[in-house]
Amino acid sequence: IQVIWCDSENEPPDEVANHPSGKVVVEKHTENSLNERFNVLLPTPTLGILSIDDDVLRPCKAIDSGFFKWVQSPDRMVGFDARIHDDSEEKWKYG
Repeated sequence: IQVIWCDSENEPPDEVANHPSGKVVVEKHTENSLNERFNVLLPTPTLGILSIDDDVLRPCKAIDSGFFKWVQSPDRMVGFDARIHDDSEEKWKYG
């Protein structure tokens, strides 16, 4: 599991940074931006990628369900939340 950590003011939780499985890699970034999660510095150790905004909380059951749906069709994208893209004021808003 590769975690892209973009919070320069806080360290990742110990249970993530020192996960007992030894399979969690925390990649710390200095810029705190939602777009920074797409700037992966290390090669991804897996074919599956889960990208969640830091203001969205998902129950583990929902993430498990999404993972198992992806396992059934690994060439497809599995998503959770739709976001709004609005250009009604002649400029794009994302929300």
